[in-house]
Amino acid sequence: MYSRTVNGRTLTFGVSGKLWRNAQVLYDSETGSLWSHITGDALAGPMKGARLTRLVAMPRITWKKWRELYPATKALSVDRKEDVPFDRYAEYRRDQTKKRRFPDPHLDVRAGPKEMLMGAALGAARKAYPLAAFTQTPLIADRWGGKDLLVYHDTVSGATAVYERPRRGGFRIVGDRIVSAKRQWRAATGVSLPGGEPNLKALPHTNAYWFAWAAYYPDTLLYAGMTRPKRQGEEKQ
Repeated sequence: MYSRTVNGRTLTFGVSGKLWRNAQVLYDSETGSLWSHITGDALAGPMKGARLTRLVAMPRITWKKWRELYPATKALSVDRKEDVPFDRYAEYRRDQTKKRRFPDPHLDVRAGPKEMLMGAALGAARKAYPLAAFTQTPLIADRWGGKDLLVYHDTVSGATAVYERPRRGGFRIVGDRIVSAKRQWRAATGVSLPGGEPNLKALPHTNAYWFAWAAYYPDTLLYAGMTRPKRQGEEKQ
């Protein structure tokens, strides 16, 4: 998620239908500039060189749970519909042979091209967490980029979140909560329970296919993998 205000100007975005490094490109109606949805950078047009400010997005949770947390919420309706049942990309997600539209001469083979992952950035450092890494536990404690982190993914709801870990110690999942020795938070939102204590600080992250994330961030770390890119055809050391 990004703020659509750039240099004090609010822009209106749409999907251009173009690809850059096999990833979707956005456009803004006001200037016609093209933007990367992976990095938030303006790739071409009058806004080239500008960058959108990345925001923390709410993880995927049920409408019932959302209403419990935020009872005054309004729902977006388009032509009196809040949901469109048809998914034009369902076949693309199911078919692992449809990896990319264009060949990538520098394909990073540390993971499968269509491996779904969570990508996070801390300064110049970046790390990717394959969603498959959460099959045994929905919570991973990690440290990189100078920070202690809690990385969360619920395989049932699809919720994902990255939090700053408040202190060293044991953390575990109990139901829909992150629990430490004396404190607990809602896993999907980081809200402290029963309240009064500081909430977990959520960090921006991106859910993407590996081929797209690695193409934009070739020096990315990969959870439980190598710490540097290995290129297609590179010999094992």
